[in-house]
Amino acid sequence: GPPQTGGLLFLGGGSCRYATGAAGDGVTFEEVFNYSSVSVPTTRRCYGGASLTDMYFNRDILLGELRPRYLLLAAFSDVGRRSDEQGTGEASFRVTLEAWIEYCRAAGITLFVGGFKPSLEESHVRDIFNETSGVRGRLNSWMRSLAGMRLIDWAPFLLASSEGGEGGPVPNASYYVADDTHQSGAGYRRLWQGGEPSLH
Repeated sequence: GPPQTGGLLFLGGGSCRYATGAAGDGVTFEEVFNYSSVSVPTTRRCYGGASLTDMYFNRDILLGELRPRYLLLAAFSDVGRRSDEQGTGEASFRVTLEAWIEYCRAAGITLFVGGFKPSLEESHVRDIFNETSGVRGRLNSWMRSLAGMRLIDWAPFLLASSEGGEGGPVPNASYYVADDTHQSGAGYRRLWQGGEPSLH
C-alpha cells in the first residue's frame, strides 16, 4: 500500500522498548508518549541495545512504510557509560548523528534527539549529570550547536531536586524500576511532561 505519512516516529533502545509495562502499573506507551497536543500519531520502533549507528544502517527497515513528519532518536549505546570507557564511542556518535541530520534534511523530517538518561549507578550519575565535564556535557554542548536537530535534555527531569545533595545531583529513585536503569511509569510520564514542550 501507499506510505503512511505524517506523525512522530520514536526510534530507540531499551528505554524506548520497555516504556510499555516496565513498571507493572498498567501504564501504556500510548498514554505516556502521546504527541496529543497537536494530534500527531506516535509510532515506536525500538529494540534493546540499539545504537544510533546500527539504527542508521537499518533505517530503511525501521522506517519501512512510514514517512514521518517528526523523528525522535533515543539510543546512546554507541557512547560509553563512563568517560574513561568511551573508546571510539563518542566519535562514532558524532559521525552518525551528522549522517542522521543529513538524512532527515533530505527527507523533510524534523529531527529531535533525546538526551542522555542516567542509571542509578553512582559513577554513571556523576558523569551524566555533569554539565561541564563528562560525556553529557561535551555532547550536549556540541548538539546544541548543530543546525538541523533539536536536543531534548531528559536527564534533569529525573532529579530528586534541582540542587541535589552535598555530593551533587541525585536521581529520584521512584522514577526507576528494579534494574535501576529503565524508568517506571512515573519516570516515563515525567520525561514526557518535561520533554514534550521541546517538540514544538
